[in-house]
Amino acid sequence: AAAAEAIRAATALPVVALEPGVKPAAVLTRSGVIGVLATTRTLESERFQRLVG
Repeated sequence: AAAAEAIRAATALPVVALEPGVKPAAVLTRSGVIGVLATTRTLESERFQRLVG
């Protein structure tokens, strides 16, 4: 989340921050498994744990 704005400014590619996609994916998955590309720091953060918890 902290780097999303900087990455958006540096590339023409679409960049989606963690919050808009993770919570709905975690709620809607049938298997309980979702794929996330993130740093270790993000995955271990309280914020991430709240989103998928």
